[in-house]
Amino acid sequence: MEIMIETETTAPGLKWRQRKNARAAYWVARADIVKQGYKPETVRIHFDAADPHHMMAIAGRCMVLQAEMLSWIAGNRGHRPTYDGSLGSLIREYQTATESPYHDLRPNSRQFYDYGLGLLESNVGNRQISAITGSDVRRWYKTLRQPAPLTEAQKARGETSNPERVRRAYAAVQMLRVVIGYGVSLVRAECLALDEALKKMEFQGTRARETRMTHAQVTAFRVKARE
Repeated sequence: MEIMIETETTAPGLKWRQRKNARAAYWVARADIVKQGYKPETVRIHFDAADPHHMMAIAGRCMVLQAEMLSWIAGNRGHRPTYDGSLGSLIREYQTATESPYHDLRPNSRQFYDYGLGLLESNVGNRQISAITGSDVRRWYKTLRQPAPLTEAQKARGETSNPERVRRAYAAVQMLRVVIGYGVSLVRAECLALDEALKKMEFQGTRARETRMTHAQVTAFRVKARE
């Protein structure tokens, strides 16, 4: 299916591919830079379509990838993005610095990380880390946990509410712990106090699965999939 370009100004490099039941978002590197050896050429951007602000998370991830590509073509192959004390700048550094443990993540783990980091950057990325308190983090968690607004289709079906988005809020808090911990590893003084505060805070996460697929169920699923 042909790739469609969309919102290039706010989400540079963003392209969409039509799948069977939905569209999939991708960041695609500039062709002229790819010819010079830049990788990755394409990055799948995972998002929660039920989140009314999902485009902000997608745009944030695209901006990080675009900045990394432009830094590479400028000759800064080992360049660390400028850190200005804001949470957003630390997130970008964590995702792009050559020595960051982010690059050691497996693809499935990186999807979860990108999702949570995108939520943080798009919602509170401009906050100075030195000014963030435990009360701020609790407020962010409660806000991100709120149910998504009803769609017109849901209203037409007579639905009255959506469930709370616990996974969404928990992902953001977990990634806040990760990125602040990364800042501590760089001996950033402003990260130390917040890291200590986060260690003393607990947040409700999603429940662990109570049942697992059996081998027989997996086999039956594969047979139907082949059909």
